[in-house]
Amino acid sequence: MGTLQQFMPNVTPGSAATAHRSADYGSIQPKGSYIAVALVVAASLPEFGINYTIGAAPAAPLTASNIVAALKDLAYKGQCWFLGNGLVNGKAAKPTERKASQTYGSESAPRPTGEVAEKVEFMVRDTFANVDFWNSLRAGALGPLDVYLFTNTTVQVIRYASEAPVFDGIGYELSGNFEQDIPGGFSISWNKANGQIQPVKGISMAGLKFETLRYTFAVATPAPTNLALVAGTTNRYNMVTGTAAKIKRAVNEGGAVRYSIFKNGSDDIPTAELVTIDSDTGEVTIGSAMPLGRYVYTVAAENTCGVYGTWTLEVIVK
Repeated sequence: MGTLQQFMPNVTPGSAATAHRSADYGSIQPKGSYIAVALVVAASLPEFGINYTIGAAPAAPLTASNIVAALKDLAYKGQCWFLGNGLVNGKAAKPTERKASQTYGSESAPRPTGEVAEKVEFMVRDTFANVDFWNSLRAGALGPLDVYLFTNTTVQVIRYASEAPVFDGIGYELSGNFEQDIPGGFSISWNKANGQIQPVKGISMAGLKFETLRYTFAVATPAPTNLALVAGTTNRYNMVTGTAAKIKRAVNEGGAVRYSIFKNGSDDIPTAELVTIDSDTGEVTIGSAMPLGRYVYTVAAENTCGVYGTWTLEVIVK
């Protein structure tokens, strides 16, 4: 015959699983919306408390204070789709509790088994502009994913290995109102054997802003060819006609990126302007027969997860 402890859970008095804590008045509490979500290649990050290396920093335990930095590092490396604060609104109803198949004795209702089914619904600002991405998610083409859900102060992790999140409700609708944007979004649902996912506290809301996930660029290396930096500026160069010019600035954060170049921010470069870019290295070449004048170009870098960054190149050909 088995021992009593084989039938009873470990409910050590004072343990985290049995304590009910009350927050002090005036303390910052989680708000009623998920304001950011990260979809991550499954098993890219360990559990909280396990050592992990972020970028070039030394290995350190993964905590709420560095989880956003870890996710952004993965996003730069093409392993995380980070939809930050300002892009999404997420809501969740109470979980559906799994229950015993019938009542026993004098019970008034079947008892909960401890397992729950949960669902979060997200509205996403740029759904219509990213149909290819959402089709890939719908078809499972992104592969197994872990999910990180953020409120203003907390994070919860849905693991592919244990909760197997399902993505559905993907898409957008047009209301027929010209004055409205095009709303869209998706849902995440999962089962968990031992109740709802415990939120981990300690998130800084400032780090969740979507604008903070941008590539930055190193100084020009090697030194530019036939481009003399104008004194007092950081991106304006003089070029002497008759000799080709070159300049290359790589992204600081690393990862596999594709570089492109535009005129005046977003326009195609006219054929007469002899400007090209190496899409793998980011090196810009300006032909020796470049017409005299002042030109402004935008160099962009983007990876497969949609993380991007830009820098401006102004050239005065004399």
